[in-house]
Amino acid sequence: MMHIRWFVKTANSSDYSKFFDYLTSKVEHILPLNPSTEISILGDFNVHHQLWLSSPFTYHPGELAFNFAILHDLEQLVHYPTRIPA
Repeated sequence: MMHIRWFVKTANSSDYSKFFDYLTSKVEHILPLNPSTEISILGDFNVHHQLWLSSPFTYHPGELAFNFAILHDLEQLVHYPTRIPA
């Protein structure tokens, strides 16, 4: 069994489509070669989706992140905001 963990910081990324396409290509390359591989993707994605963390709104990067998670059967591990309120 192989474990792969990526940490990504995307808070200032302006091209989330390319970012999630890149991650998808890597996952789809690794899993057929090693089906028992466990992949963790950690990061500060800074995206908003109404189904995640009860965000009051959804915007395009949030849709991309949500779709990526569904496609790869990922789960949200942190269920609360990680910022310190001002």
